[in-house]
Parts: sequence; C-alpha cells; structure tokens
Amino acid sequence: MKTILRQEINIRCLGFSHDRPEQFVRCQWQKNDGVSIIYLVYRWIFGILFLSVWIWSFFSAAQQNTPTENFLSKWPIYLTNWGYTLCTAQALLAAGLVTQQLVKERKTAVHNLTALNLLMHAFNSILMVLDIILVAHPFRLIHFCWSLLFIFVYFCFSVIYHLAGGTGKNNAPSIYPALDWSKVESTLPIAILGMLAVILAHFCTWLAVIARNRIARSKDDKSEEPKISKLSSNQVQPMDVVMS
Repeated sequence: MKTILRQEINIRCLGFSHDRPEQFVRCQWQKNDGVSIIYLVYRWIFGILFLSVWIWSFFSAAQQNTPTENFLSKWPIYLTNWGYTLCTAQALLAAGLVTQQLVKERKTAVHNLTALNLLMHAFNSILMVLDIILVAHPFRLIHFCWSLLFIFVYFCFSVIYHLAGGTGKNNAPSIYPALDWSKVESTLPIAILGMLAVILAHFCTWLAVIARNRIARSKDDKSEEPKISKLSSNQVQPMDVVMS
C-alpha cells in the first residue's frame, strides 16, 4: 500500500504522460493484444448515446423558449450541462482513439480516400441527418424492426457467402475483417452488438424527430397567436371610449 501511495502522490502524476499508452485503447478484460472489435463497438455505442442525449438537451431547452425568455441561451450556465459536456467529449475521444489505433493495426481494412468513398461512407450519413431535420415524414419507434430485419438479412447473406467459399477484396477470407465467420466465437458477438447498435441508432433518430416536431409546432403556435392591432382613425370606437 505504501508503494502505491508513493507512486500516486507524485508531482509527475499531475501530467498526462503514461508509460503504457496502449491501455487507452484496450479493454481491461481482453486477453489478446491490439484493438478488440467488441470493445470498439462498445466505445461507439457509448459515445453515440452520450452525444444523442447532449443534443437532446439543446432541443429540450429550445422547446421551453418563450417570447420573454430564451432558455437555450441559458443552457451553458448550469453545472449539470458542463459535466455532461465533459462526459460526451470523453466518450467521443475514447471512441476516436480506439478507431485510430484499429486503423493503424489494420491498414488493409481501410478504403482509399476518394471522392466516391467519402460520399459512400461519410456524406451519406450527413445527408440523411439533414433530411430527417427538414422533412415532415412521420417516424415510428416500432419501425426499428425493419431496420433490424435489414441488418439481420445482410448477416445471413454474409454467412451463406462465406460457406459458399466467397472472398472479399484482394481475396480476403471474409467480406469485412470483423465478419470472418471462420471465427464464430468472436464474430457472433460483433454481429449481435451490431444489431443492438441499429436499434440504438433508430431510437436516437426517433428522439430527434420528436424534437423536430415539437420545435416546429411551437413556432407554428407562436405565429398563430392573435395580434391586437391599434384602432385606426376610421374605425368606430366603443361607446365608453367616446363618453370618456
């Protein structure tokens, strides 16, 4: 115990250097070296969940705006929001570090950075989020079953393709390194986590649509409030006004 205290109560511990940087990209319980795909999926689910709630807090504050008070402008003054912002930043940073390490370890799994790949893997998500914000389409929570069915069918296809002897790019033994069905004990948990991630993404989208609808409704209600106009000179005034 004395040795541990001497190590911890040290001026060097005030900095951010560490003699084992690999601990920042590994799970405590993993046995193999390198990045665990299961841990990577966990980090992104964790980060997306924090980010979704953080964004939702903005929508909630904006919904409470009134003609006399802007609640959204007061969002940054609360300690709770400060703390949650730090939690969100930490969650996204952790996901980014693990992803960066995986890219270094598996360069063959990374597509060349071309305009087509950017449009296929990044801009599509941005455009879909933008579309959700702009359209007036209804979005049902129960419809997560269709998203789940889509990813389930693809996983079934990948299994059949593997059993039929199909290969990936450059004759790789699998379509994606994470979906190597010759290693069922590691691939099956990844597939299950992937389906759970789809459900989480659907739930977060549903929350975003609720926020969109409420904000749109609040603006419509404000625009429909009756306005009291001043009497013009040619309007007939009430008798009590004339008598006074």
